[in-house]
Amino acid sequence: MYKNKRILAIIPARKGSKRIPGKNKVDLNGIPLIEWTIKAAIDSCFIDKVIISTDDRDIVEIASRLGVPPPFTRPGHLSSDSSSRYDVIKHTLDYISDNENNIYDFIMYLQPTSPCRNSMHIDNSIEYLHEKKADAIVSVSKVGHPINWTTTLPEDSSLENYTDNLDASARSQDYSDAYIPNGAIFLCSVEMFKKYKCMYIKENIYAFIMSRNDSIDIDNYFDLKIAGCILKEGL
Repeated sequence: MYKNKRILAIIPARKGSKRIPGKNKVDLNGIPLIEWTIKAAIDSCFIDKVIISTDDRDIVEIASRLGVPPPFTRPGHLSSDSSSRYDVIKHTLDYISDNENNIYDFIMYLQPTSPCRNSMHIDNSIEYLHEKKADAIVSVSKVGHPINWTTTLPEDSSLENYTDNLDASARSQDYSDAYIPNGAIFLCSVEMFKKYKCMYIKENIYAFIMSRNDSIDIDNYFDLKIAGCILKEGL
């Protein structure tokens, strides 16, 4: 409990994955990918309960070995590519409402694809929530290049329109920093989540800034290699 607020961590881990088969349990520096996130949640000073929402028996075994056996099996209709974050969270909250007497004030949604996010980031984001008197926090990282340099391409990949509008004399430091959600931490009050049916609520929401190294999001094998190097070298 933190400042009299109870926090529930939800770790989503469905079985399927297209780009990396069995991604949530793929080996990362000798342990399954999801184990990095489970350990980060367990090691937090402020999280009151950790629930892994999964349809994968292997992940059930991993979570059970770490002391947080999933209390339910995620149903099939919530385990497809089209399953939404909202539906997964709502299913978990409904389960708690039907089976427990505990009441949680905040939800923290921790995706297993962010293995470089650790318990320090989790606790710092919770403290930041309290400091800002916020209803929600979303972790972000700085974009590597100015968004002014981005463009869409026509079918023939011509850059004529891009170069027409580009200030060739401008340096990267001449532009303001831009940030993007990194997928590592979503923290929201239960009340506001139910009101807006998402973690990106429309009011009293703040960005929790993380470094680019800590923000690696595993989408393919290249990301996995980079994360492995960062974790091994302690970068």
